[in-house]
Amino acid sequence: MNTEEQKVSNESSKDITFGYFSEKDEEKKKLSSEQFIDQSILRSQVVEAKNELDVLTCPICMNILFKPISCSGCTQSFCKACINQWITPKPALRVNQSGSNSMPLNNNIANNNGESTNNIIQNIFNNNINIFREANNFNNPQNNIFNVAQNQSNNRRSSHEDDEDDDPFLFNSQPFPSQQAQVSQEQDTHANIISFQQQNQDRVAGGSQLMYHVQQQLQQGIQNQSQMQLQQIQQQQQQLQILSNNPNVLNRQTCPHCKQIFKGTNIPLVNKLLGSMKIKCFYNENGCPEILPYDSYEKHCLKCPYEGVKCDGCKEVIIKKNIDEHISTCKEINEKCEKCQFEQPRRVFFEAHTEMKCLQLQIVEKDKKSINLISKVDQLATEVQLLRLQLNTIQMGIPDNINNFSFQTVFTNNFKFLGNQAILEKDSFNEQKKKKDFLHFFLNRPFYVHSPVLQMFKIRIDKLQGNIIMGISDSQLQNSMDFMVNKQGDIKKKEKSENKYKQKDRAANFIIQEKNTILIKYIPFLYTVEFFNIDLNVSCRLDSSYILEFPHQFFFFYSLDHQSDQITFLSC
Repeated sequence: MNTEEQKVSNESSKDITFGYFSEKDEEKKKLSSEQFIDQSILRSQVVEAKNELDVLTCPICMNILFKPISCSGCTQSFCKACINQWITPKPALRVNQSGSNSMPLNNNIANNNGESTNNIIQNIFNNNINIFREANNFNNPQNNIFNVAQNQSNNRRSSHEDDEDDDPFLFNSQPFPSQQAQVSQEQDTHANIISFQQQNQDRVAGGSQLMYHVQQQLQQGIQNQSQMQLQQIQQQQQQLQILSNNPNVLNRQTCPHCKQIFKGTNIPLVNKLLGSMKIKCFYNENGCPEILPYDSYEKHCLKCPYEGVKCDGCKEVIIKKNIDEHISTCKEINEKCEKCQFEQPRRVFFEAHTEMKCLQLQIVEKDKKSINLISKVDQLATEVQLLRLQLNTIQMGIPDNINNFSFQTVFTNNFKFLGNQAILEKDSFNEQKKKKDFLHFFLNRPFYVHSPVLQMFKIRIDKLQGNIIMGISDSQLQNSMDFMVNKQGDIKKKEKSENKYKQKDRAANFIIQEKNTILIKYIPFLYTVEFFNIDLNVSCRLDSSYILEFPHQFFFFYSLDHQSDQITFLSC
């Protein structure tokens, strides 16, 4: 039994063990859907056909046509999978990682004539050995030194056999005539040996020349072979270059029958002939008894209950209709506890999954979930904080601190302005009302209703013996619409057509006292003016219901009624 037969025997002996099918045999026995994909129809599957099968045979796989495609040139039909594989372009030359041509230099390289390097070496050596033998007449047995030595040995052996009965002491006496002849023969033999030794030395020298000659021819042969391979590779490169430069040539895949460019077509007659066939199901070996018309063959095979399905646990191929029953009993299928998520193959699950271990894993799993929830809560809290900052920026607008202040008033004889300070030097008494009049001045800059800028400034009440009014007006003229708040927190409104303030609301707990600092700001997106008493931490707001009554802009104004009262305007 040679090596190949022994290997085949070993492989076959591994497939069957103790009378049971191995996994390899089981897959062969139970065909799976993976094997059905692009599979030709075997002749053995055909039960009934009205025509000769040779007419409906694919010339590539030699099986019954499956999803036939015909060549438009010669009308030869092929299986769809077979012709697609046939016309798929294949690389003509490997390229190694460095980009150079891949040319392995081993002893099995074949030249253009299909001759390997080992054969070339052997042929060169044999040819030179024959030349050497002919030059030295080695083919003549009489001139062969080994034959001469063998003859001499035989002669000496026969002469000793003849003298076994003679007296051994006679060797020291005068030799007999027969002995003289033997001595003479031995002397001749000795001379022949010396002569052959000289010839042998000459032949040894000739052998060195032979080896040098063999090496030279061997190097020349390998060099010639390498050059031929290089030329062949260069020719292949040139052909590939021509193909890459001409896409029309590259896409010309030829029909294996007519050698013309393959253009697929559908021949109704072929489909009609195939449609008259009746075929066994592909999974007939799995036990499917169905005999099908050709047209419904594929549809049935894709849904056949005898299809082989590989089990996820033991990896054995099981018939589809029995797979549920197999899964319910397979020891290699993973079992999973819904409480602790413990998962192991069924054969070890119930031993490894104890009640105590289940509780421990549940605690560990809940701890992990708690840590994840805490991390998510912290992450969400950070995101909320960022969103609040963004929302605050949107609501409050872009901060703009007012640093320069200028004032305007019609009561120039009553007010004195020293930089950012406003002083009422002379008050005014109304004889008709029997009380002092409020004299007002404006902060000489407009505030725009729809501005995105958050504008802020502060006022400090340096001296306050009378009352004080802070408000906003739609203009710096006397005939204007005003909203105001006094030091008791009363919010009032004056219409343009009137000259009297009417009570609108009251800000709870808001008061203004001497030495207090009031932060005043306009919040644009909320349309709100806020008066915030920093010292008492109370505020009064004029919200959008007031501000949106102004169409475009408004002005801040302040009123004092007691002589020597003064306020100072500050930046934030």
